[in-house]
Amino acid sequence: MGAEEEDGWRPGAASRWWLHYSLAALERALGRQGSQLVIRRGPAADTLAAPVAETGADAVFWNRRNEPAAVAAKLN
Repeated sequence: MGAEEEDGWRPGAASRWWLHYSLAALERALGRQGSQLVIRRGPAADTLAAPVAETGADAVFWNRRNEPAAVAAKLN
């Protein structure tokens, strides 16, 4: 979900801190395996479709979203 889909919900400082360091650790781990982390923003459907088309991926995996806007949009 892009920012425009979040319906005004913004994570707090602790959530942003955790996200930053978690993504940094994931990026390092992927780098050790010869891969890379790619972060994209935008409407969920478009943002997921683009890398599938670009890479020819056979599958896309995601986790459940529990933010109020995601639940309301039935993006779980």
